Amino acid sequence: MLYFTNEAKFELPDVGFVDRTVNVLDAKLDNGRTLGVLVARSRLAEGTGLKEAVEAHQDQERKSLRGWTSLQSEWVEIDGLPAIEVAIQWRADEGMTYQRQLHVLAGDEVLLLVVNGTLEDRAASDATMDFVRSTFSLRR
Repeated sequence: MLYFTNEAKFELPDVGFVDRTVNVLDAKLDNGRTLGVLVARSRLAEGTGLKEAVEAHQDQERKSLRGWTSLQSEWVEIDGLPAIEVAIQWRADEGMTYQRQLHVLAGDEVLLLVVNGTLEDRAASDATMDFVRSTFSLRR
């Protein structure tokens, strides 16, 4: 298996490695608050599809995030692939958090793209996700 990072690439022995990496990027906004972008990968559970994977993800969030509320959930297509875009909010210790998620089905894996910030910075989160969506493509 040939594995790539931004800094390097290397071979792994063929023993069934599964990529479960999580990438986290942060940026300081002009107002001093942080805007975050997260990319995570997961395998679909046997016999499930994208809808079930997103529902399981939301069930876990609902249990672990105070005041979790779904604001939007819709099927979209990105780079020719089925995806579900979600917007949620919840109460963090610092106040209300707003998050956009894009769950993209790529074979038997779900690629999760997340943009989050404070509810007050919703416009910055939306603009960032819209930009990411407009430039998204799978490395094939």
